[in-house]
Amino acid sequence: ADELNHLPDQVGTVMRLAFFDDQTHQQIAALGGLPLGTVKSHLRRGLERLRGQWQKEGARRAPHIRTATTS
Repeated sequence: ADELNHLPDQVGTVMRLAFFDDQTHQQIAALGGLPLGTVKSHLRRGLERLRGQWQKEGARRAPHIRTATTS
């Protein structure tokens, strides 16, 4: 949820409506006065940005794992 605050305003709003308020794409479009395609694009871009952030965070937090080698 904290990462949503780092998204552009409109993208963050669309993401919150979809995931926290359980609104459909059509409902979000109607609420925001946005074209349906714009809502879908905002959701896709928002998910891509969040995924990238989570991957960066995971890489920073993940311990170095050694793998066993065979002779």
